[in-house]
Amino acid sequence: MSSQMKYAVSSYSFSQAMRDGRMNLLDVIPKAKELGYEGVEIRRGSQSDAEMRALAGVLKVQSQEMGLPIIAYMVGADFLKNGLDSEVERLKKEVGIAGIMGGENSKITDDVKTMV
Repeated sequence: MSSQMKYAVSSYSFSQAMRDGRMNLLDVIPKAKELGYEGVEIRRGSQSDAEMRALAGVLKVQSQEMGLPIIAYMVGADFLKNGLDSEVERLKKEVGIAGIMGGENSKITDDVKTMV
């Protein structure tokens, strides 16, 4: 069994370009392919649930057409601020979005900011 490492990039790597309007989430997969990556992680930004659900289906098709798999879907969570039960229910919906994309992995990160 071969365990050759593959290179992937997170959509977060393009966040500055998305913030200033040079790119949007639908530009990430083609750009990643152009740059030679073999997979992409989609990080949810400020999209509403409805927007992200709609984007998820488009991203899945785009991923399949370009031969660049979505390897993970990353979302933030704050169990302290938002409460355990509330965040768990919200994250269940995020798992549904990951399923639409066909991603095999979901990543949950905390939204705690580092104090400088």
